[in-house]
Amino acid sequence: NPMDIKKGIDKAVENVEKELEKLARPIKDDFEKIKQVATLSANGDEELGTMIAEAFEAATIDGVVEVKESKSDKTFSSITDGYEFVNGLESPAFVTNPEKLTAEYENCLILLYGGKIEKVVDILPAINRAAQMNLPLLIIANGYDGEVITTLAKNKIKNGFRIAAVKSPSYGENRMNMLDDLAVVTGGSVFAEEKGFTIQQALSETEDGEVLFNPKYFGGAANVIISRDKTTIIEGFSAKENIENRIEELKKQVDEMSEEFDDKLVKDRIAKLKGKACVIYVGGATEVEVKEKL
Repeated sequence: NPMDIKKGIDKAVENVEKELEKLARPIKDDFEKIKQVATLSANGDEELGTMIAEAFEAATIDGVVEVKESKSDKTFSSITDGYEFVNGLESPAFVTNPEKLTAEYENCLILLYGGKIEKVVDILPAINRAAQMNLPLLIIANGYDGEVITTLAKNKIKNGFRIAAVKSPSYGENRMNMLDDLAVVTGGSVFAEEKGFTIQQALSETEDGEVLFNPKYFGGAANVIISRDKTTIIEGFSAKENIENRIEELKKQVDEMSEEFDDKLVKDRIAKLKGKACVIYVGGATEVEVKEKL
């Protein structure tokens, strides 16, 4: 039974992760130790090892560090705003990078949905609009019916749709709060019945009489990288001022809170909104050299 095999593999992975955590020696923010480990991992390249250590120092503990192939022979890094949360691809069919088992898109539209998507038709106007704009689409929703994921995956494989689906972060009331944070980071809107805002309300008529999803309700990001268990949004399409205002709002909430648990949840959200992303672009004289460094 394939499902039993998958459950067995997942359980084995969980056990291995626990054992590795016991054996691991945390290096936290020790620059020299990070540099040593990074240099070893980069096939002895001390320059790249130093750059990786500097990246972790710049991104801080709540930030993100990603490594990509450079389009030249030079290796360099770039620091931007970054937001990361636990929850990854809903199906391996969404993978675009088989080596890393990740879905990676540039200039990606983001649809935020504060509910369970029961049928593809519920979000079809947004999917069609993204396809019409010839841009990839990341869907972040509270949940999905199995048929929805199957249909999206088939469209990706058979029709070449650049699409991926993940579950929204957190749980309970905090889940909607974090979707609102994501809306600020990406410059989008959250569709949710409890907000009284549905996909149908985002439709507008063009001069030709065609009824289309209004793209102003999409969020977006310069880069999105989604693995099996996490989603990274780099350089969301939002004004920095909006994020700073959101952080100030949350700081005021913390000052007014009495419950330690709620206080921690809000502080975690602030840390995520402050997060930085450092992308290291690895170059080399040949493809083999680049692969060795990666």
